[in-house]
Amino acid sequence: MSKIAIIVPYRNRKKQLDRFLNYFTNSNLDCHIFVVEQDDEKPFNQGKLLNVGFLEAVKDFDYFAFHDVDLIPDSDVDYTCDVDKPIHLAGYTSEYDYELQFADYFGGVTLFTKEQYELVNGRSNNYWGWGFEDDDLLYRCKQVGLPLDKKFFGVDETLLTSGLVFDGYDDYVKIKVSEELSKLTQNDFTISVRINPQEQHQVSTIPYDEHFVLSIPGYHCGLSYTSHRRYKADIFDSNKKSNAIMTDIETHYPTLLSLVYSKDENRMSFYQNDKLIDSTYVEDVLDYTKQSYIYLGCANPKENDYSYFFRGTISEVAIWNSSVEQKFIEKVCRNKAIKSLTKFDYNESLLLYYDFKHIINNQVLDNSGWYNNGEIIGAYHTEEIGKLGRYVDIPFRRKGTFTSQSHKKSAWAAEGLRWIHDETRDNQTRFFNKVKKGLESYTVDGLNTLKCKIKDIKQNSLYTHIKVEL
Repeated sequence: MSKIAIIVPYRNRKKQLDRFLNYFTNSNLDCHIFVVEQDDEKPFNQGKLLNVGFLEAVKDFDYFAFHDVDLIPDSDVDYTCDVDKPIHLAGYTSEYDYELQFADYFGGVTLFTKEQYELVNGRSNNYWGWGFEDDDLLYRCKQVGLPLDKKFFGVDETLLTSGLVFDGYDDYVKIKVSEELSKLTQNDFTISVRINPQEQHQVSTIPYDEHFVLSIPGYHCGLSYTSHRRYKADIFDSNKKSNAIMTDIETHYPTLLSLVYSKDENRMSFYQNDKLIDSTYVEDVLDYTKQSYIYLGCANPKENDYSYFFRGTISEVAIWNSSVEQKFIEKVCRNKAIKSLTKFDYNESLLLYYDFKHIINNQVLDNSGWYNNGEIIGAYHTEEIGKLGRYVDIPFRRKGTFTSQSHKKSAWAAEGLRWIHDETRDNQTRFFNKVKKGLESYTVDGLNTLKCKIKDIKQNSLYTHIKVEL
């Protein structure tokens, strides 16, 4: 193995840095450490610091590990760079019980050769604070054609599906609340939707996005896909308190979501496909009986920036005034259709069913027998043959485990639905609304546009400490 430069972005974590240096300077790894310290009061900028470290280290090195200071290898982790592709090394850390955070995670420790890092023009200089700088780096690798691994999400089965396509800006369906639907949340009920989300548009003027698939508005009860890439079910109680259940971070692919409420048990359960995500106690559901409409594709179209529009396809919607059992949800997943099963199960309690195969003018027809038709605004009908899943680009990942040194939770961590720091939201909207839409290019943001002031460089045989003002 050739000698490797380990580049560490750093500020105000002296105990962690001391432990980090102690580990590596006493290890058998043939390396030199470049600690790049941000010496100003601006929000932390990991990308700029790593670019500074690379431009200093590249004078003498061809292989690089870009390394968080709080991660210490548990054992002999292989730091060998792969000349053909970048490697993600820190997928499994003690902070997350040695489980991968999410499939396309590319943070913590990454390995690049000189040629690979220069090809992507290094890191972006435009992500301040924490969050989405790693997503940007993985996207750069994809843009320049560096090899990436792939993982399939969903069901590897081809099927003809009908549905409505929502654009994520102003498309929705409004369903006039009938007498039967108005009583829905006062007793047992179940809502199931089959969807194929697409990448969502982020509204930059609000602190977070929540893209509603189905909503009973007011204090929104329903199913959604959040800007943190989590599917969510929520009911508010009579104290106007949310009782949200969310999945782990997910990529978007065809999926079935089901919210089940049992009044006898005072319990809401949330299923993704045939898996129970969680259940929670809800003693007294908020009074939703005065709402005039139920919406598909948004929370409430009258709420301007907070309408929370959904982008993707909705191919089935079912509402029952009973709490269906998990074994029924499992059968729905296996059969790929709800209506065929309701001939035998829960037929009498089915209040609304859309399969989107029956549309006249701008009306989607209800096949439950209750005539709860929906008015289509903007969304268009589609029929297509395709797989009930998709392949997602993920980094090539080498098995290795790391101990996470304790530290204050970083700004990328979500507090409820909101980011802890405003910079993270700015990073999110930049990545999704500008970078991924081609409005900002890696070719003019990175190594070739780096601006900073080097304040001090101290070096010995084991490591180099660079202080920089950004």
